[in-house]
Amino acid sequence: MTKKRKHTRAEQTLWVFAVLAVFLAVAVLNYNQKTSRRVNEEIHATLESYAQQQADHVRTVLSGQFDSLGAFASYLGQAGMEDTETFLNAADAIRQTQEFYRITMADLDGNGMTNEGIQRNIKNLKEFQAAVKGEQTISEPFISSIEDGYLCVLLAVPIKNPQGEITGVLCGSYTAEQFGTLFLHDNFERNDASVLINGQGDVIVASKDEEMVVGDKSLENIYEKTKNEAFLDGHSVEDMQQAAKNQEKLVSLIQEGEQEYYVTQTPFGYNGWTLLSAMKRGEVDSSYAFVRTYAARLNIAFAVSFLLGFLLIFYLFRTERKALRAQTQKLLEEKEKLEVSEERFRLLARDSDVLVFELNNLDHTLEFNENFEKILGIKPDYQSFLDGKWVYPDDVTAFSRILPQFSSKKGVMTRNIRFCNFAGVYIWFSVLTSIFADDRGRVVRILGKMMNIDENMREKEALRLRAETDSMTGLYNKMATEELVTHALRKYKGSVCALLIVDMDNLKRINDTLGHTQGDRAIVRFADALQRTFRSTDIVGRIGGDEFMVFLINVQSSHQLILILDAIVKKWDSLYTGEKDDYPVHGSIGAVMTNGSENFHELYRKADTALYKAKRSGKGGYALYAPEIEEKE
Repeated sequence: MTKKRKHTRAEQTLWVFAVLAVFLAVAVLNYNQKTSRRVNEEIHATLESYAQQQADHVRTVLSGQFDSLGAFASYLGQAGMEDTETFLNAADAIRQTQEFYRITMADLDGNGMTNEGIQRNIKNLKEFQAAVKGEQTISEPFISSIEDGYLCVLLAVPIKNPQGEITGVLCGSYTAEQFGTLFLHDNFERNDASVLINGQGDVIVASKDEEMVVGDKSLENIYEKTKNEAFLDGHSVEDMQQAAKNQEKLVSLIQEGEQEYYVTQTPFGYNGWTLLSAMKRGEVDSSYAFVRTYAARLNIAFAVSFLLGFLLIFYLFRTERKALRAQTQKLLEEKEKLEVSEERFRLLARDSDVLVFELNNLDHTLEFNENFEKILGIKPDYQSFLDGKWVYPDDVTAFSRILPQFSSKKGVMTRNIRFCNFAGVYIWFSVLTSIFADDRGRVVRILGKMMNIDENMREKEALRLRAETDSMTGLYNKMATEELVTHALRKYKGSVCALLIVDMDNLKRINDTLGHTQGDRAIVRFADALQRTFRSTDIVGRIGGDEFMVFLINVQSSHQLILILDAIVKKWDSLYTGEKDDYPVHGSIGAVMTNGSENFHELYRKADTALYKAKRSGKGGYALYAPEIEEKE
């Protein structure tokens, strides 16, 4: 019977110290993490609350202005726009109560009159064009075309007659000074700076020298300015732009020179604008300084305790140095045996097509056989190899998991990875790695073998593409389209997307008149026009002989969707088939917007209902789904 080895005094002390140190470390780390997380949550919540109050204040004021302007528009719609005297009298009254600098009434051709009786045409204003479509809009600051040429901000609402038909547009404008007063709110005094920007980062309104300035073109673009500043919380300018694009809240910690700021951005609610509020970090953090002081004291106490324990362990281990030296010698002997074994392996692989490499994690070196340069044409070094410089971007994560920084024990791992050769072509390899660790569990080296499997992988990919692709048009086929749309509905749930059903008009007539060859040619041209219209992230498929489906991801608004539909219809104006390309090809579109709450079949039914309406209204157009469509059926 083998007698158990008796633990030395140093080992016993080490176990006690390790258990105690782990317990204290876990407790301190847990306290620090929870405290830091809680403080950050409180700071973010406070900053977001301040910013939200600012945005709510201005939105409330603007909402009231829109309500007043809408009430006046309703009055004009009832009285009739031809009654200019009524307009002039009422316009003066509303200017005095709502502080508009100028009010303009215009018919559908843009011909209008201001409250001073000045005749003008505003057809080219995009706010007028939006109001004609039934929207209420607000403009960015611009120079008025009236003779005084003041810097103004314009609000526009549609005028509707008693039957609900749009007969004109009513506009109310502020001077830059009047618009700036909307932002004078008590909460602004808590911030060093407050800025209202558009989607491109251009400044619309800003606090400057303790005043609000509007439309100052000398102010630098916020995104361009922020590129030169350091983000201290892992965010970036791209995160700010994405949050503004998605109309989401975001708090960032930014350093400008020697000063650090919390920058809070809040969706403004109009035109995709964003409100930025900046507060000095010192002023915000001062309220929580006592928490960090207590945490620092606790960390110091833990560090001192750990140091004393370490000194005790160091003293005890000095007496057992000889035993450790013997262990080290044994490890060196095992290492030499391993190197001999590896050399044999390299000799076997030298004359094959196998790529072999060895990573030494202690010396930070990389060795590889001559096949690396012969097959791939590259000579990687240790760091570039670890960074995955020659690995296909989508495979970097899988590649990193077989490397030392993610490995902690012995074992064999296999991954299929694409590597780039000297010509820029990615080749599939099956990468097998063996991980070697010392007796303390540290990874000392990794041996790897790479087998070329490119031909097999590309054959599999070709088979998959053939199974998903419509052979005539190159678009997704019906089954693949439905699967991709169903997956996208789950992935982008909560985002605004749109489903389009596009039906070619008169394909049967083309086949009967020109023949099926020209009919097929029309289908191909029609499909190509669709594919070139949309982004690579959108899903475009052929689901029937003359029927297509498009799924648009992240549609910002119904207005954006209408612009897209108009672009499709316009492309059909130049689409022809026939021997002389003289037979027009066009289609009809049914569209429905969704936030992902409906399933595929429900969306298909709604889009199909809208398509039916578009067909009845005349071919070559489109229709958007609305519940009242079904009520009229």
